[in-house]
Amino acid sequence: MKKIAILGGSFNPIHRGHIMLAEKAYTQFLLDEVWIMPNSGVYYKTAISTTNETRNDMIELAIKDYPYMKLSKIEQDRGGVTYTIDTMNYLHKEYSSDKFYFIIGGDSLVNLPTWREAASLINSTSIIAAVRDDVDTVMVKELISKYKDTYEAADISLLVTSNIEVSSSYIRNNFYEDENVKEQLPKAVYDYILNNELYKA
Repeated sequence: MKKIAILGGSFNPIHRGHIMLAEKAYTQFLLDEVWIMPNSGVYYKTAISTTNETRNDMIELAIKDYPYMKLSKIEQDRGGVTYTIDTMNYLHKEYSSDKFYFIIGGDSLVNLPTWREAASLINSTSIIAAVRDDVDTVMVKELISKYKDTYEAADISLLVTSNIEVSSSYIRNNFYEDENVKEQLPKAVYDYILNNELYKA
Protein backbone atom coordinates (compact mmCIF):
# COMPACT_ATOMS: atom_id res chain seq x y z
CA MET A 1 0.00 0.00 0.00
CA LYS A 2 1.27 3.43 -0.96
CA LYS A 3 0.49 6.57 0.99
CA ILE A 4 -0.21 9.30 -1.55
CA ALA A 5 -1.18 12.94 -1.01
CA ILE A 6 -2.98 15.01 -3.61
CA LEU A 7 -2.07 18.68 -3.92
CA GLY A 8 -4.54 20.25 -6.31
CA GLY A 9 -4.98 23.72 -7.71
CA SER A 10 -4.58 25.90 -10.77
CA PHE A 11 -0.78 26.14 -10.39
CA ASN A 12 -0.85 29.23 -12.55
CA PRO A 13 2.04 29.32 -11.83
CA ILE A 14 3.34 26.76 -9.33
CA HIS A 15 5.45 28.53 -6.69
CA ARG A 16 7.69 27.81 -3.70
CA GLY A 17 4.69 27.73 -1.35
CA HIS A 18 3.26 24.76 -3.23
CA ILE A 19 6.60 22.95 -3.11
CA MET A 20 6.92 23.63 0.62
CA LEU A 21 3.47 22.15 1.29
CA ALA A 22 4.35 19.02 -0.64
CA GLU A 23 7.71 18.68 1.15
CA LYS A 24 6.23 19.15 4.62
CA ALA A 25 3.37 16.73 3.99
CA TYR A 26 5.77 14.12 2.62
CA THR A 27 7.95 14.34 5.72
CA GLN A 28 5.29 14.69 8.41
CA PHE A 29 2.96 11.96 7.17
CA LEU A 30 5.65 9.57 5.93
CA LEU A 31 4.21 9.58 2.44
CA ASP A 32 5.41 7.60 -0.53
CA GLU A 33 4.33 10.16 -3.13
CA VAL A 34 2.78 13.58 -3.54
CA TRP A 35 0.77 14.06 -6.72
CA ILE A 36 0.64 17.62 -8.04
CA MET A 37 -2.76 17.75 -9.74
CA PRO A 38 -3.57 20.83 -11.84
CA ASN A 39 -7.26 21.33 -12.54
CA SER A 40 -8.93 21.68 -15.88
CA GLY A 41 -11.46 24.23 -14.65
CA VAL A 42 -13.31 24.91 -11.42
CA TYR A 43 -16.73 26.33 -10.79
CA TYR A 44 -15.44 29.61 -9.33
CA LYS A 45 -12.93 30.36 -12.11
CA THR A 46 -14.00 31.15 -15.64
CA ALA A 47 -10.66 31.73 -17.30
CA ILE A 48 -7.08 30.54 -17.01
CA SER A 49 -4.45 32.72 -18.65
CA THR A 50 -2.21 29.82 -19.63
CA THR A 51 -2.83 26.49 -21.32
CA ASN A 52 -2.81 23.14 -19.52
CA GLU A 53 0.42 22.32 -21.34
CA THR A 54 2.10 25.51 -20.12
CA ARG A 55 1.09 24.92 -16.51
CA ASN A 56 2.22 21.30 -16.76
CA ASP A 57 5.59 22.38 -18.14
CA MET A 58 6.09 24.68 -15.15
CA ILE A 59 5.08 21.94 -12.70
CA GLU A 60 7.52 19.47 -14.21
CA LEU A 61 10.31 22.04 -14.00
CA ALA A 62 9.47 22.80 -10.36
CA ILE A 63 9.41 19.16 -9.19
CA LYS A 64 12.23 17.69 -11.27
CA ASP A 65 14.53 17.43 -8.23
CA TYR A 66 11.88 15.75 -6.03
CA PRO A 67 11.51 12.11 -7.09
CA TYR A 68 8.48 11.58 -4.84
CA MET A 69 6.52 14.39 -6.49
CA LYS A 70 4.52 13.46 -9.59
CA LEU A 71 2.49 15.46 -12.07
CA SER A 72 -1.01 13.99 -12.32
CA LYS A 73 -3.20 14.95 -15.28
CA ILE A 74 -6.29 13.10 -14.04
CA GLU A 75 -8.45 16.21 -13.72
CA GLN A 76 -7.21 17.73 -16.96
CA ASP A 77 -7.85 14.51 -18.85
CA ARG A 78 -11.39 14.37 -17.47
CA GLY A 79 -11.97 17.98 -18.54
CA GLY A 80 -14.86 20.22 -17.67
CA VAL A 81 -15.64 21.56 -14.23
CA THR A 82 -13.52 20.04 -11.46
CA TYR A 83 -15.00 18.86 -8.17
CA THR A 84 -12.80 17.34 -5.50
CA ILE A 85 -15.35 14.68 -4.55
CA ASP A 86 -15.34 13.31 -8.12
CA THR A 87 -11.56 13.14 -8.19
CA MET A 88 -11.25 11.45 -4.81
CA ASN A 89 -14.00 8.93 -5.61
CA TYR A 90 -12.14 8.04 -8.80
CA LEU A 91 -8.85 7.60 -6.95
CA HIS A 92 -10.39 5.49 -4.19
CA LYS A 93 -11.87 3.20 -6.86
CA GLU A 94 -8.97 2.98 -9.30
CA TYR A 95 -6.24 2.73 -6.65
CA SER A 96 -8.16 0.87 -3.98
CA SER A 97 -5.03 -0.65 -2.43
CA ASP A 98 -3.50 2.78 -1.73
CA LYS A 99 -4.30 5.37 0.93
CA PHE A 100 -4.97 8.89 -0.30
CA TYR A 101 -4.69 12.21 1.50
CA PHE A 102 -5.97 15.55 0.25
CA ILE A 103 -3.92 18.65 1.11
CA ILE A 104 -5.96 21.78 1.76
CA GLY A 105 -5.13 25.31 2.87
CA GLY A 106 -6.72 26.85 5.94
CA ASP A 107 -8.60 29.33 3.77
CA SER A 108 -10.28 26.46 1.92
CA LEU A 109 -10.81 24.53 5.16
CA VAL A 110 -13.09 27.33 6.36
CA ASN A 111 -15.40 26.78 3.38
CA LEU A 112 -15.09 23.00 3.21
CA PRO A 113 -18.69 22.29 4.37
CA THR A 114 -19.97 24.25 1.35
CA TRP A 115 -18.10 22.10 -1.16
CA ARG A 116 -20.00 19.69 -3.39
CA GLU A 117 -20.97 16.57 -1.42
CA ALA A 118 -18.88 17.83 1.48
CA ALA A 119 -20.02 15.21 3.98
CA SER A 120 -19.12 12.39 1.62
CA LEU A 121 -15.72 13.95 0.91
CA ILE A 122 -14.88 14.57 4.56
CA ASN A 123 -16.00 11.10 5.65
CA SER A 124 -14.16 9.25 2.89
CA THR A 125 -10.86 11.11 2.49
CA SER A 126 -8.02 11.82 4.90
CA ILE A 127 -7.45 15.57 4.84
CA ILE A 128 -4.21 17.42 5.62
CA ALA A 129 -4.84 21.07 6.54
CA ALA A 130 -2.24 23.85 6.46
CA VAL A 131 -2.37 27.42 7.77
CA ARG A 132 -3.01 30.02 5.09
CA ASP A 133 -3.57 33.77 4.95
CA ASP A 134 -5.70 34.87 7.93
CA VAL A 135 -6.42 31.29 9.04
CA ASP A 136 -3.74 30.61 11.64
CA THR A 137 -2.83 27.44 13.52
CA VAL A 138 -5.34 28.10 16.31
CA MET A 139 -8.20 28.53 13.86
CA VAL A 140 -7.21 25.46 11.85
CA LYS A 141 -7.16 23.36 15.04
CA GLU A 142 -10.57 24.71 16.02
CA LEU A 143 -11.99 23.87 12.60
CA ILE A 144 -10.52 20.37 12.71
CA SER A 145 -12.12 19.78 16.11
CA LYS A 146 -15.46 21.15 14.88
CA TYR A 147 -15.50 18.97 11.77
CA LYS A 148 -14.56 15.87 13.73
CA ASP A 149 -17.56 16.53 15.99
CA THR A 150 -19.82 17.14 12.99
CA TYR A 151 -18.76 14.39 10.59
CA GLU A 152 -18.69 10.87 11.96
CA ALA A 153 -15.70 9.57 10.02
CA ALA A 154 -13.71 12.78 9.60
CA ASP A 155 -9.95 12.24 9.46
CA ILE A 156 -8.36 15.70 9.37
CA SER A 157 -4.83 16.50 10.51
CA LEU A 158 -2.84 19.71 10.91
CA LEU A 159 0.17 20.13 8.66
CA VAL A 160 2.89 21.77 10.73
CA THR A 161 4.31 24.49 8.52
CA SER A 162 4.80 28.21 8.36
CA ASN A 163 2.13 30.45 6.87
CA ILE A 164 2.19 30.63 3.07
CA GLU A 165 2.15 34.28 2.11
CA VAL A 166 2.80 33.88 -1.63
CA SER A 167 -0.04 33.49 -4.12
CA SER A 168 -0.20 32.63 -7.81
CA SER A 169 -2.53 35.54 -8.50
CA TYR A 170 -0.03 38.00 -7.04
CA ILE A 171 2.74 36.51 -9.16
CA ARG A 172 0.64 36.74 -12.32
CA ASN A 173 -0.36 40.33 -11.65
CA ASN A 174 3.06 41.56 -10.56
CA PHE A 175 5.60 39.37 -12.35
CA TYR A 176 7.11 42.24 -14.34
CA GLU A 177 6.72 44.94 -11.68
CA ASP A 178 7.90 43.32 -8.42
CA GLU A 179 11.47 42.02 -8.42
CA ASN A 180 10.73 40.05 -5.24
CA VAL A 181 8.49 37.73 -7.25
CA LYS A 182 11.65 36.00 -8.45
CA GLU A 183 12.27 34.71 -4.93
CA GLN A 184 8.79 33.16 -4.79
CA LEU A 185 9.40 30.88 -7.76
CA PRO A 186 11.73 27.98 -8.48
CA LYS A 187 14.42 29.39 -10.77
CA ALA A 188 13.47 27.13 -13.66
CA VAL A 189 9.86 28.30 -13.45
CA TYR A 190 10.87 31.96 -13.27
CA ASP A 191 13.06 31.53 -16.35
CA TYR A 192 10.28 29.69 -18.19
CA ILE A 193 7.78 32.49 -17.54
CA LEU A 194 10.32 35.09 -18.63
CA ASN A 195 11.41 33.24 -21.77
CA ASN A 196 7.83 32.56 -22.85
CA GLU A 197 6.61 36.05 -21.90
CA LEU A 198 3.76 34.70 -19.80
CA TYR A 199 1.44 36.96 -17.78
CA LYS A 200 2.10 40.01 -19.94
CA ALA A 201 -0.85 42.39 -20.08
